[in-house]
Amino acid sequence: MTSFRHKKSVPRILCDANIEDTAHWLRAAGYDVYVSFVNLSDEQLLKMALKENRVLLIRKQDTVSMSNSNETVIILDSEFLFDQIKQIGQHLAIDWLYKPLSRCMICNTQLQKLNINMWLDLPAEIHDNTETSHACPSCKRIYWAGEQIDKMVGQLQLFKDSQHQH
Repeated sequence: MTSFRHKKSVPRILCDANIEDTAHWLRAAGYDVYVSFVNLSDEQLLKMALKENRVLLIRKQDTVSMSNSNETVIILDSEFLFDQIKQIGQHLAIDWLYKPLSRCMICNTQLQKLNINMWLDLPAEIHDNTETSHACPSCKRIYWAGEQIDKMVGQLQLFKDSQHQH
């Protein structure tokens, strides 16, 4: 699999549950990533990917070669995150700082800005020092600005930097 139609466009991605960690980081980078936790066959996953115009990322040692899928399937041959990231980068134009932390890490929904001050009646000294956070309109998870987010963006930067090393 050497050429992908998605090399120049922003890919939508479907992952099997075997690469949940990699899917997590692709989602953290801002990509639309659906993870299938249902035990589907490779053929069912491929049909889903084609129907939804997604690139299918799978990690299986016993995966059967899928005909006519060279633009849709990337079979990852390593169980290690950094190896998978490098392999994905060989096929897709992934920018690890595309839209950092713009999607819910749980349900993949686009996050919306949330000003916590609109929800809580905070004292002025706290109100003035509270940063705008983000929330998921679907699952209602709140993402607070802070150290955890900074660490995740730092990790995404490392992924980006590793793509430029040979």
